[in-house]
Amino acid sequence: MDTPHIISMFDNITPTYDKLNTWFSFGLDAYWRKELVKAIPVKRGKILDSCTGTGKLAFLMAEKGYQVTGIDLSLPMLNLAEKNKKTGNTVEFCQADALKLPFSDSSFSAVTSAFALRNLPDLIQAFRESYRVLDDKGTALFLDLTPPSFPFARPFHRFYLMTLLPLVGKIVSKDPKAYHYLGASILKFKTRTQIAEILKSSGFREVQISLLSGGIATLWKALK
Repeated sequence: MDTPHIISMFDNITPTYDKLNTWFSFGLDAYWRKELVKAIPVKRGKILDSCTGTGKLAFLMAEKGYQVTGIDLSLPMLNLAEKNKKTGNTVEFCQADALKLPFSDSSFSAVTSAFALRNLPDLIQAFRESYRVLDDKGTALFLDLTPPSFPFARPFHRFYLMTLLPLVGKIVSKDPKAYHYLGASILKFKTRTQIAEILKSSGFREVQISLLSGGIATLWKALK
């Protein structure tokens, strides 16, 4: 699926996106975001949350004292993020492309992204841009859904993604194609090791891989 269609898809499912993410992950999505925040090596600083969606990760980081900028290409997602912003929250949202970041070199202490890598058309370019806007000791942290690490669990995982997820998505969001795509994107996604190698080829000197909840989510921590 090309970028315009992906943006249109996320525009359409915005109203039910957060609710379904929580249902489909049995609430684990909140735990995974917290694990990402725990892995940020600096206690203060400027963070870019790329493909921020409705801003859940951005808000969590702001609560910890970080100065956060969230970007996304979907205006409905950004509008919902603005609507969900609490009084006193300092997160700044803007429409921007992860492949062409509108920020100067060395602008951030960390770059983060949750559940977005599978939707990017050019991972190398996205990683190079993340590398460019990081300062000399910066870190990039990418969280995404992946097949479980235990082979016996994979048939159940596939059934869940390709049958149950689109069915519930059709009932709740009225867009079964979107959730069929999202399920298929997990199964067709590059391996954890391949992602790590792409990060290294984009300039990062070291990549740490953390498997979460039996590998159904993975966190890549890339050091500049």
